[in-house]
Amino acid sequence: MFWKKKKNRDSEGSESHDNSFRSSSSPKRILYGYYANIKKKDLLSYLYAKATSSLVVDETYFAIIPFEEGFLWELQEGGSGKSALKSVKGLLNEHDEIVIKGSEQGVKIVRNYSRETLDCFALSENDKSEQTYGVDFREKMKPVKSKGYGLYRFGLINLILSIFGLFLSVLFKYVIFNQSVEVTIDENKIEPPLTQIQSLRNYIGDPNSRIYVKSLNLSGTEWRIQTAVVQKEKEESEPSLDELESKIALDESENEPNEVQLSDAQKKAALENTIKNDGAEE
Repeated sequence: MFWKKKKNRDSEGSESHDNSFRSSSSPKRILYGYYANIKKKDLLSYLYAKATSSLVVDETYFAIIPFEEGFLWELQEGGSGKSALKSVKGLLNEHDEIVIKGSEQGVKIVRNYSRETLDCFALSENDKSEQTYGVDFREKMKPVKSKGYGLYRFGLINLILSIFGLFLSVLFKYVIFNQSVEVTIDENKIEPPLTQIQSLRNYIGDPNSRIYVKSLNLSGTEWRIQTAVVQKEKEESEPSLDELESKIALDESENEPNEVQLSDAQKKAALENTIKNDGAEE
């Protein structure tokens, strides 16, 4: 696999002897990068923004080639507009580090095994690193800004489309979807139960009233209050004359002293004593 480290790979990535491929027409500044899992049109938009913000766009060229799961890209400011991408792609199979020099700014490409990607570092004009042997500026690059075609035209088209999309968004938001809407109010709408509180108070305001609210029901679109009357407890009936006489007689009997009950023999003895006493008196 490409991201698997080889035993005989040159970890330095550059050689100390002169590089015959570097000439007086070398670019002033060079930028490299690698992005995986990206669409080409998205990468082109990014390169246009990068060239506009970091380089002199009128003097900048670009190149893109497929690499592993994405694309390897190159931006050059100045020079003859020749790309070294093809040679760099081949050198990545042999070196862990590759140095590409520009007259003012170069770049170092380092293979990152842990993240399976390429790390690209800018080198200043005073950097003493030697350009990796085998870097060949050979393939023709496309200008970022061109009268015929190029990345500038592509970016400009994207800009116009973006502005047009924004205009459509505003149109739909504030013109089409924000139009006045005629609201129709249903005259037969049903009022909520809370609106009947005032009517209910008419039945609960008088504490002496024997009327209470039994139910509140919705009939069609109208609320109907059903009431009822509180029933008094059944009054006790007055006692009749016979009952009163019996009660009085019972009360009198309870108030009289208790009579001693005598047996017949006692009554006979008491009668004989009375006769004797009467005879003695005579």
